[in-house]
Amino acid sequence: MNRIRLLETLKKNYVCKSFYPLLVSFLLILTFSIWSNPSLKPHISGDGYGYWSIAEDFTIKEASIRPFLFPLILKVIINFSPDNWQFYFTLFQLISHSLISSFLFLIYKKCSFSDFSAFICTLAIGFNPNLIYYSSCLLADILLAILTTISWFFLFYINSREEWNKNLMYLLSFFCGLCIVTKPVALLMIFPIFLSMIIVKNISIEFLKILPLFIIINFSFHIIWETYKNQHHEEKTIVKSDLIFGAINWTAIKSGLIEKGRNTPLYNILLERNQIERAKKLKTVFSYTMDENPEFLVVFRSLHDNWAIKSDNEFAKKVFKDSPLEILFFSAMKWHSFFTKRGYSPPYGSFPKMPRIVKIIYVKLYAYLYRPFLLFLLIGSVVLLLSTTNKNLLYSSFFIILYASAVVNFASASASEFARYRVWIEYIMWFCAFYPIGFFLTFLQKYRKTLDILKLNE
Repeated sequence: MNRIRLLETLKKNYVCKSFYPLLVSFLLILTFSIWSNPSLKPHISGDGYGYWSIAEDFTIKEASIRPFLFPLILKVIINFSPDNWQFYFTLFQLISHSLISSFLFLIYKKCSFSDFSAFICTLAIGFNPNLIYYSSCLLADILLAILTTISWFFLFYINSREEWNKNLMYLLSFFCGLCIVTKPVALLMIFPIFLSMIIVKNISIEFLKILPLFIIINFSFHIIWETYKNQHHEEKTIVKSDLIFGAINWTAIKSGLIEKGRNTPLYNILLERNQIERAKKLKTVFSYTMDENPEFLVVFRSLHDNWAIKSDNEFAKKVFKDSPLEILFFSAMKWHSFFTKRGYSPPYGSFPKMPRIVKIIYVKLYAYLYRPFLLFLLIGSVVLLLSTTNKNLLYSSFFIILYASAVVNFASASASEFARYRVWIEYIMWFCAFYPIGFFLTFLQKYRKTLDILKLNE
């Protein structure tokens, strides 16, 4: 019976009817992604080497701050092919990117888009240079993005049904749990998900019965990993709260509040390095892009050899206790730039033999889509979804987007980090951004068909 129901569900959700567009979009996105990095060698940064080290030994100090899922996947791939693991890792991530991008076609179809408009919007997301670039990076960001998007898929289908589907609910909690053990920023993502469910479907007895096991599954992986760390990592080089302290410290410094942290380790080392007077002159200036003040960067880079002091908890506690509203206000000032920062362009060597003019158009097109159009497209999407009473897509998507942008904003010392950390919700974000375009294309097609019918009737 369950198999019959599953087949009926697949038919209802256009999986069978949409097989060929799905397959074509997957193959096109995968081919284009491989073309971006034909050697299939991952881009490895400092964080990448950190993940690599953990994959080789889960008991090292660095594992105390990083969750286990991405290093575990990396370890499996390394053990599968010790000599060619970098090739297989990059191929795995590019295939994952292509699959998740192509499956967005189904959600567009669920929103009553035409095949053509759904296909165009799907390719536009799959060809995104920022997503393709991070799919070739030895980082956990694209894995988190994929798991979050899968969670969003389940949330969308749960909210689109009148009844509460237990199996879908438990699958949603399972993938949300995997998000937490990919990067800790997803720890509280369950709350915007609950909020969207409550608004779209309302609370019922059936929901309350499912809730306890849902919560247990969601946090189980995290609890198991934390228990393991407590047993194997007695000495921790850094704790999660250090990330918050670091964000508070540098928000205070770039806003000219350096004197609020007098006689703390961070203040004293800046004094030793003759940076206090420069820091006193700093102030946060509101702008569309919130680019960093060059003088602030001088202060920040003066501590390049002492990263630990940047998270000085004494400075953070002293400043926040004295000026909590100012810290929150100055942090919030850069929130909008989460949606205005441009993504990464294809690195040197990408897309060999692509005509130069084509590459310039490709890079420029997405650069302008990120800025200035992304923010306006998202606002247009909200207005359109409200006007068409599509509560499901509106709340399922934008609560997750707002949660992610808020967490990244308040936990980041600098808006310059947004281009990377925003990858987390870029599949969902660009799905919503392209929604007005796809809606308009579908409208034009329907309008044209109507005119053709009228002409035939004449």
